[in-house]
Amino acid sequence: MNKPKVRKVYLKILAILACPFFLSSCMDADCKIPDYHVHKYIGKIRRGYKGYDEKHTIINYFNSEYLTPGYEKWVEEERDWPMHYPTTIEYNWQEETIKITKDELEFYKVKDELFKGEENWDYLFSVMQRCTDYLHYRYKYSDGDSDYYDWTTDRNHSGNTGEVRVRHFKFFGYRIVLKDGKYVREQSPLVDDIRDIIDEYPFFSQECYKTVYKEYKFNKNEVSKIKIEDINDFRQPDRENKELRNNNTK
Repeated sequence: MNKPKVRKVYLKILAILACPFFLSSCMDADCKIPDYHVHKYIGKIRRGYKGYDEKHTIINYFNSEYLTPGYEKWVEEERDWPMHYPTTIEYNWQEETIKITKDELEFYKVKDELFKGEENWDYLFSVMQRCTDYLHYRYKYSDGDSDYYDWTTDRNHSGNTGEVRVRHFKFFGYRIVLKDGKYVREQSPLVDDIRDIIDEYPFFSQECYKTVYKEYKFNKNEVSKIKIEDINDFRQPDRENKELRNNNTK
């Protein structure tokens, strides 16, 4: 006869224990804010053995009361870039929050690690300043049985073939849109200047660049005289003007 009463008490205890998760937008029982919200985090940037970036931080917002500090990504395509190292962003929790709706909560889940470009323009501009074009030189080598080809930044490398390519950096961002009732990410076209897309694609990752190439053929004895400014016809971002918006045309 007492079993139904015991079951009712048990269910009430479960409801009380689960209550913090339903009252807060955070998936953490320690969060006492009753409304749906996201927390502000300040990210400290570290590039492998180069150490921390003392000039720039990343401002971001997450649906989490506690975020495990740091995450690391290798970009295989850029690995031989002299200034590239695996990037870690160590996020630190801030008391500041933004109140959001339940629908916006789904938006932030899709946004995840992406940060808003306008809030982090100093960092994005520093990325464009660092991403300067440079030359690759093709060379030939042999293992005795077969011949192989590869590229190097050393213009005096033995086995020079006379082939040269310009390595150029292009940038991309994201927008988050509703499709069939769900938020999804859409990546922008590749552009030469982040300012070309920042209004339509306002979100970025810390490594928001890819590389493209243009190849040229010279006589072997001409390679040592080649200057990148003489052959490079890629459009360059305006690295002198730090303004978020400019009149630089394609």
